[in-house]
Parts: sequence; C-alpha cells; structure tokens
Amino acid sequence: MLQLTKEMRDIATALGLDPDAEFERFAENARTKGIVYRNPAAGFRVWCRRAAEPPAPARPTPLPPDFALTPELRQYALDHRVEPKRAFEQFRNKAEADGWTHKNWGARFKVWIDGAVNRGLATYVAPPPTVHAEVLTPEQEATYAANRAEMAKIIHETLKNLPGGDR
Repeated sequence: MLQLTKEMRDIATALGLDPDAEFERFAENARTKGIVYRNPAAGFRVWCRRAAEPPAPARPTPLPPDFALTPELRQYALDHRVEPKRAFEQFRNKAEADGWTHKNWGARFKVWIDGAVNRGLATYVAPPPTVHAEVLTPEQEATYAANRAEMAKIIHETLKNLPGGDR
C-alpha cells in the first residue's frame, strides 16, 4: 500500500504541485493499473515531473511566432558546446523555410542541437577564460618579477657550481 512520505511531499512542493492531490492521483493510477513500485518515491518523482510539464499540443503546430531561446534551451546548447544564438537563428530559419510542424518545439530544438553536434555542424564555443583567484597590483607585479629574476640567478649559480656546469 502506498503512503505519502515527507520525501514525496518535498518532491511535489518543489515542483509547485499540491502533494496530497498529486499523491491521490498517483496512488489511484497505481491501483487501477496494478502497478507495484519497488521505489515509490522514484515513481512519484517521475509522476510529478510529468504533471508539472505543460502539456504538448495534441497536434503538430507551425513554429509559434513567440518561440524564443529560453535559459533552459540556451544552457542545453552551451552544455553541448554549441553557440546558442546562432544555432537558434539557424533552427528558426530552417523551420520557417521548410514549414515544419511539431508538437513540442523546445524538444525539437534540442534534437536540432544533438544533430548539429553529430553531423559536425556545430559552432563550438571557446572554453571559458581561466579566472585567476587573485589580481596583482602593479607593486605586487613588480615584486613578483624581481623575485623571479632573483630565483633565476640563484638557479643559474647553483647549476654553474655543479660538476660540468661551467660548460
């Protein structure tokens, strides 16, 4: 028998759902279909994620005029080392030119990114610049340079004093 646990409550609440109502639907679905969950919390997590998603249109639709590059889609492109703005423009142009229709345009853009990477057509983003934890002032920079020069002299003298170092 399924019971609503604290973990399940937290899952539903984090997704902006009513835990009691979602659990009731989840449990009724399990009873009706005879589903026995080995890990009910995992099943409930999937249930809640699906419940929180906006439903896809029943039929494919043309590209909506307000379809935009969302932070999620932008991050997906960056995670695949694709320059998001250019890829989105290419995607939009191709969809409009060919009259594409799809049920879920966000998912279709992700497929476009995957295909671009697989075909080697992706525009790769340069890796982020190395960020140094500390920025030196001009005085610190001068001290650092002087210390390096002093260390170079010491190393040179040490190597010179080794057997065969005077060559």
